[in-house]
Amino acid sequence: MTIDKIDEVLILELQKDGRCSYTTMANAAKISLSTVYRRVKRLVDDEIIEISGIVDYDKLGLVAHAIIGLDVDLGKIDSVCEKLANIPNVSYVGSSFGRFDIIFYIHFSSPKMLSKFIKTELSKMEGILDSEAFLIADIKKKILHWSIGKMDSNLLQKDHT
Repeated sequence: MTIDKIDEVLILELQKDGRCSYTTMANAAKISLSTVYRRVKRLVDDEIIEISGIVDYDKLGLVAHAIIGLDVDLGKIDSVCEKLANIPNVSYVGSSFGRFDIIFYIHFSSPKMLSKFIKTELSKMEGILDSEAFLIADIKKKILHWSIGKMDSNLLQKDHT
């Protein structure tokens, strides 16, 4: 699926204001309301965009952020990822190549709560061989959404090799 300049305008408008009206988008893209409706529906159906509320963890009092890397029994990677994904404080889980088999982001109200999680929950999860936690001291850049306006169109090209 590719996107064109009109799709880019619609996406940018939604990124500025997720509650943007179809009339505003139609005016910005210089297209009809029915075309906006059809295109936004296609972008959502094709999973190019999703429209949702974004939670700011800091404002909820979850100010202890950590990135945790796990060494996992290779046969258990998917099941460990699934367990982690079901933990409400976890915002990202991914299997990876390199030093760790799994990397995830987790948020707590204090470093003490993070330590408790590692000792009482993570250490008992079947398949985990080792872990390393990185408590984030000071966030210098936090992107709550990826802006299409800053996207390099070359990144969208498929590798056909």
